Amino acid sequence: MAEVQLQIGKMILSQQQENPPRGKCCYCEELIYNNNYTKEHLVCSSHGGNDSAANKRSCCKHCNTERGSKSLEKYLELIESKLQ
Repeated sequence: MAEVQLQIGKMILSQQQENPPRGKCCYCEELIYNNNYTKEHLVCSSHGGNDSAANKRSCCKHCNTERGSKSLEKYLELIESKLQ
């Protein structure tokens, strides 16, 4: 049993070294890896936002999809209502 746990630990460590986190999601603060990394527009393109670095933040795919084309204010209200 201990040998299996050791092998699993080594496998997880190897995967983490090959795929280090790229940062934290600007909304849920979960670590973001290559497989769930996106750039989020603070002001959506559909609301007149541009592609400048100042208008982008690291975001996980879940939060980016959930926000969709909602304004930042509307999405933050949605997150806040989920926490209540």
